Amino acid sequence: PEEHASQHDSYLETYVTTGIKKVLGVGRKLRGKKSDGSFFGLYLSLSESRIGNDIFFTGILRDLSAQEEENDRMMSILTSAVDPIVQITKDGIIQLVNAACCKVFMYLENELVGQNVKILMPAEHANYHDSYLNNYITTGVKKVLGVGRKLRGRRSDGSTFSLYLTLSEAKIDQDIFFTGILRDLSAEEQENERMLAILTSAVDPIVQINERGIIQLVNPACCNVFQYQDSGLVGQNVKILMPAEHANVHDSYLKNYLTTGVKKVLGIGRKLRGRRKDGTMFALYLTLSEAKIDSRTLFTGIMRDLSAEEQEQERMMSILSSAVDPIVQINEKGIIQMVNNACCQVFKYQDVDLVGQNVKILMPEEHASQHDSYLETYVTTGIKKVLGVGRKLRGKKSDGSFFGLYLSLSESRIGNDIFFTGILR
Repeated sequence: PEEHASQHDSYLETYVTTGIKKVLGVGRKLRGKKSDGSFFGLYLSLSESRIGNDIFFTGILRDLSAQEEENDRMMSILTSAVDPIVQITKDGIIQLVNAACCKVFMYLENELVGQNVKILMPAEHANYHDSYLNNYITTGVKKVLGVGRKLRGRRSDGSTFSLYLTLSEAKIDQDIFFTGILRDLSAEEQENERMLAILTSAVDPIVQINERGIIQLVNPACCNVFQYQDSGLVGQNVKILMPAEHANVHDSYLKNYLTTGVKKVLGIGRKLRGRRKDGTMFALYLTLSEAKIDSRTLFTGIMRDLSAEEQEQERMMSILSSAVDPIVQINEKGIIQMVNNACCQVFKYQDVDLVGQNVKILMPEEHASQHDSYLETYVTTGIKKVLGVGRKLRGKKSDGSFFGLYLSLSESRIGNDIFFTGILR
């Protein structure tokens, strides 16, 4: 091509006159010109021979067209890649950046190529980068090559953002190059901040543990309920929040699940007892979920403090227990769930003799024989015949004697369960 052709005669003349070798014995890349005027890449190695008084130069060329096409193809891949890519020398000087890199860091390509890669780093990384490079070149000990890791990047306006870097090394002849492929984590970071804001502001206590039961995260509601600072919980085994009867077996529960994969409590809400920092216990309702992040398994528990409900239940139970009239509660199968002291006294039973029994135990045969069908008909049809209507009946005491009573019956639904409460006089 013209840029070489215009100077070639003077190169030859200078060498023949001075004998100073500049390209002889040294291979180098050049451009060749075909008969149709098109150009292509080639690799030229040049040698000299003398025959008599004549000097001859022999050039052995290697056509680099295929390699050039492959390079162009690779460059188009790099240029069009969605993820930022940057290549540096062993001295940290940027050789190549793609369009995505320029966009993310808010630079033009010519503002980056030729600069030290430290321009893309916040001070805490930039200050040590040259020494990291020098240490690797000197020792050959790999610390970050081939290992992905999270870092901070620095844009042209000075703002920083989160990124994930994977770093590789290439040796071309005597030169060493390092290529970094980056993933901009800004969107993920914003989403994490949004989720953290939700967790932080949640009314219900939330705790997250790893597969060894070590607390990774707690929200303020959790700290408030259990009476800890977050620094007193994160890094501790979650057993710190449990009474001894649960704490003693929790590690084995975790190990068993991770070994077998059999789910017993995941996705199922249940009532438990929690242990505050001062050692006091309280009722809570726990729902547990699992998340897998890369090779890690995390468990997140969302709790509801049942202290107020428990106190209300105790208050209601004290009212029921101290009521003068007998009270009995049954489920939709007719099984007694609760009786008060007055009921036990009137029917001459202990509460342990009644709870869990069919309520028919308190009826004479003419009522007992039909009670199950009455219940089944109501549950099936929803037609009320005695609910909300007081009526006179006969009751049967533990000694087999009968007595007259007045029954008023009410219904309550808790979740999917139906309960019937009878107040007797």
